[in-house]
Formats: sequence, C-alpha cells, structure tokens
Amino acid sequence: MQISRNFLSGVLASAVVLGLSSASKAQVPFPTFNTTGALAGNQDFNGSLGTFFSITGPAGLTLRDIGVFDSGANGFQSGTTLQVAIFTQAGVQVTDTLQTFTQGSPGTLDAGSYRFKALPNGDVHLPSGSYAVVAQGFNTNDMNYNSGGFPSSINVGEFAFLGNNIVWESSYYENGPLQLPTINSGGGADRFGAGVFTVMIPEPGTFALLGLGLAPIALAIRRRRK
Repeated sequence: MQISRNFLSGVLASAVVLGLSSASKAQVPFPTFNTTGALAGNQDFNGSLGTFFSITGPAGLTLRDIGVFDSGANGFQSGTTLQVAIFTQAGVQVTDTLQTFTQGSPGTLDAGSYRFKALPNGDVHLPSGSYAVVAQGFNTNDMNYNSGGFPSSINVGEFAFLGNNIVWESSYYENGPLQLPTINSGGGADRFGAGVFTVMIPEPGTFALLGLGLAPIALAIRRRRK
C-alpha cells in the first residue's frame, strides 16, 4: 500500500493544527506565598530586593506576567511607584520585562498578596541561565515582606517542566534605584516577598490533541507495513 506525500503532508498539518488549537497555557507564579489570603508586609525597604534563580534544561522557559507584592492585598497608596524586572546575574536587565505598579495602575490581584501585569511587549523567552527577579520602591505605606530568615512562608523550591527547571537560589538586596542587588541577605531564596513572575506551560489537552492529530500517520504507516 503506497502512502502519497500529499496524504502525509495533510495528516501532519492536521496534527499540528489540532495540537496548536488547544495550546492555551497555564500560568504558574513562582515564588508565591502558601496562602490564599492577604498577607501584611513588615518592612519598608525602598531599594532593590532580588530573588535569584537558575533555569536549567535545553529549552528554557517563557515568561507571561510579572508581579509585585501587595501588602494586605488592598492596592497601592498614592505616591507609591513599584518597579519589577528580570535581570541576568551579570547585571543586565532583560529586555521587555520591566513593569511599573501604582495606585492608578495596580495590576491584577492573584496568588494571595501579589499583583500581576502582562509583560509590556508580550511573552519573553528566557534561555537556560542565571537570573533574578528584582522589585524596588516599597515604603511605609506599601511594605514588602521579609521573613527574617530561612525557612519562611514563601513557597519556593525546584519547579520542573519537560526537563526545564527553575531552581531558586538566594535573596539579595541593594540600596538605590532598580538594579541587580549585590548584598546577600543570608536568609535563603525565600526571604523576601517582593517581585514575582509567571511561566507558561501547555495545558494537558494540548498533548492529547496533538497525539490525536498524529494518530492517522501512525495508522497509515502500520497499514503500509502489512
């Protein structure tokens, strides 16, 4: 039994369409607090607070949103300007990851006491490497959270998806404007409630439909061999 090239091209295209048509993504915040309710901040550090992490694996990960800690989950006060961005651990701000949060533009509340915004120019892919999520601008009216040491109520650890891992490493701080902080807090990766982000992962249905789309190819090849 001969299988035409046009037939194989057709069913392969169908497989791709079926797979991509359900390529909706689940957004997973890291790190987040082990609580679904409001958490009050306890420190008014106005400088940069950074959580350092590494991405391992061949494909890297894709960021969708970036967020900031909202003390009491009640929005930000007039005069507060909080900035969040991703930096490489070489000190370079990753392009298109900077977002600003204010009373008039607070973002969307989620993950307990965090507010999120989409990245300014769409998703950003981070290849394997070493990074930090850094937030700056907390004050007496809108405090950050400081656990005071390890362990704390922040849910950190290793996140794995298809061989691509986020490994949380440590927390750093620095006085002054938004920058990669250089002073080790001595409290582990889960010391600060400050900056946060979400990553994109395919929904389980994506793989199921992709498999459904590829099934005709497998069936045709099996028949050909008979």
